[in-house]
Amino acid sequence: MKKVFFILFLTALFSFCSLGQKLDITLDVLNGKWHNLIDTNQYVLIKDGKTLIISYSTINLYNLDKYSPFYLGGYNQLHFISKSDSTWDVPKVKGNSNDDLILWGSAYTYYFEENVELGDLLELESTNRFIYRRVTSLPNIYILELYKRGKKEGKNYLGDLLSIKLREIVALKVYINSFPNKSTKLYLIKGDPVEILEQKGEWLKIRYYGKKTIEGWIKKRDVE
Repeated sequence: MKKVFFILFLTALFSFCSLGQKLDITLDVLNGKWHNLIDTNQYVLIKDGKTLIISYSTINLYNLDKYSPFYLGGYNQLHFISKSDSTWDVPKVKGNSNDDLILWGSAYTYYFEENVELGDLLELESTNRFIYRRVTSLPNIYILELYKRGKKEGKNYLGDLLSIKLREIVALKVYINSFPNKSTKLYLIKGDPVEILEQKGEWLKIRYYGKKTIEGWIKKRDVE
């Protein structure tokens, strides 16, 4: 009787620990924004297997001769490979964590867990271990830095990976309206990038990613 109870207990414990775990996933399941829980300054953006690492710190160890607190990695590709594929020659868009590895520069065993409340969890392990939690948004400073770097390099990081399109204010000073024709004391200046959320006639609803996220209405003529 005790043996039967012990087996049932182990079964229940295993089921509880596996709650939310998905063995079979496709690349599109990983699309989104991921926060590194070990290096908390780092985020990874994933879109259909294309990845971009971004981080913000006081010292940029990757480019000591040209100081910049914002590190932007190059585009890299992520896909699945079979554990039996020693040459890594057969990329796959669907993987099973029991049978496959994630190839992302190196080959990693992986664990993926769905979690509605905290955000999905992705763990990668080879010689190093990485733990990522899916998040719904990036800190504003990362969005602005991605925009600046993309503009400088002629690339569209925000559009390609986050479906965010920013346009710049062209007027010298623009007051933000809480509703069309209802002004506030908040304003934007020439060169500030804003996201267009909605249009009503000559008015645009915008979002500005500053120290705080600000939404409001401005005239269409005030942006490029």
